[in-house]
Amino acid sequence: MKKFNKYVLKIYILNLISVLALILILYTFFQIIQHTKYISKYNTSLFDIIIFDLLKIPYSIYQVFPVAGATAVVITILRLIKNNELIAYLSLGGKIKELASLIVILNLFFTGILI
Repeated sequence: MKKFNKYVLKIYILNLISVLALILILYTFFQIIQHTKYISKYNTSLFDIIIFDLLKIPYSIYQVFPVAGATAVVITILRLIKNNELIAYLSLGGKIKELASLIVILNLFFTGILI
């Protein structure tokens, strides 16, 4: 694997983790707010609702991963464009097809893990 591909993978995985964490925090926060109606309905505590929603995090990851993956791809490509790294890669003979296939294969790998 080329050094540039390793560099892009590193950037992509860091972006994916940060975006996934941010979306997961927001998603869990709004789930907790939505479930506060159960306090009066089932006479439960806020702590129980928080624990319930934290136990649903694996399912939440499964739900928000497609959005996080797409957002991480966009952020990675924008970062490469902003720093003129994509232009340098293309001028040295790199192909967009190779870069795109690298990201698609990585996303398919993560999708296989989630399934």
